[in-house]
Amino acid sequence: MLVAAYTLLYRAHVSIDIIYLRFSARVRGILDIFTHMVFFFPFCIIVFYQGVIFAQTSWAQHETSASATLPFERDMSAEFVTIGMFAGLLIGLFMGHPLAFVLGGLAVIFGYLGWGTGAFYMFLNRTWGVMDSYILVAIPLFIFMAQLLDQSGVAEDLFDTMRYLFGPIRGGVAIAIVVVAR
Repeated sequence: MLVAAYTLLYRAHVSIDIIYLRFSARVRGILDIFTHMVFFFPFCIIVFYQGVIFAQTSWAQHETSASATLPFERDMSAEFVTIGMFAGLLIGLFMGHPLAFVLGGLAVIFGYLGWGTGAFYMFLNRTWGVMDSYILVAIPLFIFMAQLLDQSGVAEDLFDTMRYLFGPIRGGVAIAIVVVAR
């Protein structure tokens, strides 16, 4: 929800604007208001409401973490962790650091505060589990292949050829895109 305002301001969200772009600016504005009222704001309200219920339950049960590595006598409560991580996220992002590094850094810091040095073994174990996935290894190779095809001009030539081949057919451009994307 934090980056939703940014992506909405710069229209950086992923969307398929086949019909949307054909409307006038006024109709698009009305559609934007309607879709935000139906999809975006209810989602934000539900997430906030469930978060409040979770915090109230945690507070009522006096839930704390069982960490012996904290420099003070009290254990960390779920509320402290939530507020601390949120404040750290805002500070890191406002200082201009990339989101991935801020989130990773917060995970390491609060992992250490919560579980001590045992958190590092947990992070390493999880990292190794991700690196061992053959599906995730294929993603950078697909990106590399797409860059090679784009930079060499092969993708554009292939698209032009498919467009000429399927041009007379109704929906030929869509067919050409599907063929080139495969």
